[in-house]
Amino acid sequence: MKAWEDVSKPSRSLYRTAYSEWYIDRGVKIERFTKDGSVVVKNTMTYTDSYDDITPEQLHIFTNMGWEAGVVMVNIQTNDKRVEYYNGLMRHAILDNNKDTIETTLKKREDLLKKNVDFRLEFNNLLSTL
Repeated sequence: MKAWEDVSKPSRSLYRTAYSEWYIDRGVKIERFTKDGSVVVKNTMTYTDSYDDITPEQLHIFTNMGWEAGVVMVNIQTNDKRVEYYNGLMRHAILDNNKDTIETTLKKREDLLKKNVDFRLEFNNLLSTL
C-alpha cells in the first residue's frame, strides 16, 4: 500500500505498540499490524469515541495514490456529509422560522464549503504531480 510506504519514511514519526505501528494526521489514522502485516486506515473525524472505516473508493486512493491524496479525499467526503447534515438543519430551522439557528447553521455550512474548495484544490494539485 503506497500510503503505508509514504508514512513509514524516516521523515515521519510512527507510534508503536506491542502489536502495531500507526500514524495519525488530519483526521485519518493508518495502522500496520506486526503479526500479519495488514494495514488498516480509519477516519477519526467522528462524533463518537470510535473511528469509522473508510470507503472502498478511499481505500483505492490510499493504496494507489498514497497518504496525502487519501487524507485529502477523506476530508472532502467527510465535509460533504457534514454539509448535507447542515442542509437538513437549515430546512428544519427555516420551517420553524428559527432565525438564530438559521444564522449559526449557515455560517458553519459556509465554513465547510470553503474548506472543501481548499481540499479540492489540494487534491487537484496532488493529481498533477502524479
